[in-house]
Amino acid sequence: MVDVESPLEIAATLPPNASSTPPVRFDSKTVIITGTGAGLGRAYALMYARLGANV
Repeated sequence: MVDVESPLEIAATLPPNASSTPPVRFDSKTVIITGTGAGLGRAYALMYARLGANV
């Protein structure tokens, strides 16, 4: 039998990776996304709005 829980428990104790890139911002940028009523389109629209874009 394969132990699948041990690697997950070990991974939970590790520190997060250091980010080598600056945070992405879309301030004063406009993005056009189709299908924003539901599903992935909506998720992307909300994400870009949180990052400062005009959606």
